[in-house]
Amino acid sequence: MEKSFSLPITLSCATLVMAGLVPSGLAQGYQPVAQLEEGPRSFFDAEAEASLAKFLNWGAFNARPHAELKAYYDSNLTLADQKEEEDFIWRISPGIEFGVGEFRGEKGNYVTLDYTMTGSIYTKYSDYNALDHDVAMRAGWRTAKFTANLLQSYTTSNGKQVESGSFVDQEVYLTGLALKYDVSDKTFAELNGRQSFVNSDSIIRDGADVQLTSVNEWAVEGWFNYKFSEKVSIGAGPTVGWRDLHDHAEPDTVSSIDSPNQTFEQLLVKGSYLLSDKVAFVGASGLMFSQFQGDEEEGPNLVLELGGTWKALQNTQVSLDVYRRDQVSYSIVSENYFATGFRATLQHQFREKYFFTLQGGYENLDFYGTADAVESNRNDDYFWLSPVVAFQADDHTTVGVFYQFRDRNSDELGFDFVNHQAGLFAKYVF
Repeated sequence: MEKSFSLPITLSCATLVMAGLVPSGLAQGYQPVAQLEEGPRSFFDAEAEASLAKFLNWGAFNARPHAELKAYYDSNLTLADQKEEEDFIWRISPGIEFGVGEFRGEKGNYVTLDYTMTGSIYTKYSDYNALDHDVAMRAGWRTAKFTANLLQSYTTSNGKQVESGSFVDQEVYLTGLALKYDVSDKTFAELNGRQSFVNSDSIIRDGADVQLTSVNEWAVEGWFNYKFSEKVSIGAGPTVGWRDLHDHAEPDTVSSIDSPNQTFEQLLVKGSYLLSDKVAFVGASGLMFSQFQGDEEEGPNLVLELGGTWKALQNTQVSLDVYRRDQVSYSIVSENYFATGFRATLQHQFREKYFFTLQGGYENLDFYGTADAVESNRNDDYFWLSPVVAFQADDHTTVGVFYQFRDRNSDELGFDFVNHQAGLFAKYVF
């Protein structure tokens, strides 16, 4: 029987994922490490929500094992400009998710705990072998008018980082709290907070590792929202944040340099519009003002996160995200950059069990100084494209092939790179 799917109201906009647990990506303080570019959550994954009923039941506790295997060729492990290192990599990721309460769809009171361990094995350059961990706890509490959601996660990851153009070992602590109160049938207020700590080292094979700038960020945002109808809602509110930046060790020295600490404010408006069962839009935009230790200032500057989804055919969906964010540079002392770009995804299901995804994007990184007398001329253009074909072997198992191309051109010498990746993957969910 042919499968069907529904249009996800949350779309793929990074500012509104995880039920609002993480405040707006407009205040995003870090760039995560990634071996592969991760696109929006496939709407075909919504099919798997029904399979959540297949959790193992141990009284009040529910458990679901899962595992993923990737085996692929990589032409440029460290995103180097001149000396490229190629290898064949195995990545094995077993894990298990536990749930208590009404955690399916996060519709009531619940607690979940998900742990995934990833082992990375490099065939040629074993110095990059790593064992990473990803632990995430979510909890929710709901009454007739009040909703509270909590996220606490800890992640270690080894992989590429586009901004620094290197192979990075990264450790991330993330805490998020989202509160929502329904004032009336048409109005509701939100208060969200996040604290993230990111510590990164650039891994140098046959040499000393280089400590990158560590970022400890707090952000708090408030929203007052009005719901015009079931299809249209708008909101507005401020965001305030703090960024503490820690020692950045320079290569071949015993000293370290501190980038100036930062504060920022944002005045934002957001909205969602469900045009029909096939077209929907959601996003946020506004102005950002930044202050840096030493009386330097920046702004006002435009920041935004906009997303749209179009269900073109019964089994075809197109999504587009556009963004402009302010982020701290890990690799350059006393500099931030504005990342402006888009991400587009085409997803198509055919012959019931086959899935084709084509995703790609473009990003411009425009750097600027955050300390007195620091001027930056670095400007990067980054492009990536990735087709994926998958086959759903049964209700639990998906296998597929992928290819990914990445290219960056930079005004700064040594930051250009070209990268090709191609391989196989298999995913099992109980």
